[in-house]
Amino acid sequence: MRTAAKRPHRDPVQFPERFLNQRALDDPLWLRSLRFAISVLTPPGVCWALHYDQGIVFALVPSIASFSTDPGGPPLSRLIWAAGGGMAFVAGNVAGGLVPNGAESAALFAAAGAIYAFSESSHQLVVTIARFLCFGMAIGAFYAHATLLDVAIVASAVAFVFLVSLAADLLRGGLRASTAPTLREFIDGIEARETERLVFAASAAIAVALAYAAAATFHLSRPYWTFIALLLVLRLDFMSSWNLVIQRIAGTICGVIVAGLVVVLFPSRAVQAGAMLIAALLRWPAQQRHNMLGVAALTAFVMLLIDLAANTRQEALLFLGARLLDTITGCLFALIALLLTWTGMMIIRKSGWRTAREGR
Repeated sequence: MRTAAKRPHRDPVQFPERFLNQRALDDPLWLRSLRFAISVLTPPGVCWALHYDQGIVFALVPSIASFSTDPGGPPLSRLIWAAGGGMAFVAGNVAGGLVPNGAESAALFAAAGAIYAFSESSHQLVVTIARFLCFGMAIGAFYAHATLLDVAIVASAVAFVFLVSLAADLLRGGLRASTAPTLREFIDGIEARETERLVFAASAAIAVALAYAAAATFHLSRPYWTFIALLLVLRLDFMSSWNLVIQRIAGTICGVIVAGLVVVLFPSRAVQAGAMLIAALLRWPAQQRHNMLGVAALTAFVMLLIDLAANTRQEALLFLGARLLDTITGCLFALIALLLTWTGMMIIRKSGWRTAREGR
């Protein structure tokens, strides 16, 4: 008896079949580097050319967010995930700007830290979106609130990054294989190591609230860098976090030194722009070699972009010092979160308490 042949799977947006040949094209390093440079240079570059300094942040961070949450695969799925990073940033920025400074803001930051920590063992795309939610909140609380123009800039940046991603794949003759999680993978990640993640989430909430209090008390010049550093190095595994702390601080020092030398020795805007392009192109090759080198390249890129918007060389150098100080501060509070997590887990283990799920 003949069985009916299975109908070939088609993409829901009916993308041309020849581009969905599912050769599962990889993401070569040279192309990833080129996509990153084009994606993160163009939107903030337009804002800088138009002398809209506030727009640089609202173009740069969502561009990085959309690039980081681009999983490849079919266009519609790719757009939804890439837009998720930009939307999370805007949502966080609005929330950070609406809550007045004080206990309410500390509670809001604590909740954001808990959300990030609870998702940390989930899929990398989910973790990245949670991070950018927190980044947006920090920028909204300490730097700038998004206006309608800024929201339009975010949307334009997301759309641009998506089009660059799609164009790069089409030029190669096929779409990259999707790295987006399935629903089952997402649920499994949420359920994994439940007790540890709950303790970790509570510890992260306390550490983030303390970091907010320190930033407000000591008037750090760029406190949102503190929260960015904290969330980039904070992991449930102690040794992973410790290694990331060392690499983040060392990479930041290297990137700040490189950017400072360029600013001091080559005050020309053209030279700084060229150095910024080189740093962007080196971001992923350096990252593949070692995380510290990747951090250094990204730090140099970001600082050179900010320096271009600075009014004076002295102001640019102050930004460099603030980057280093705020990064170290964020890493210290990440270590506090790890210490709290370790203490909480020791108490739980000694008490013999387990969740119902872990007891089965």
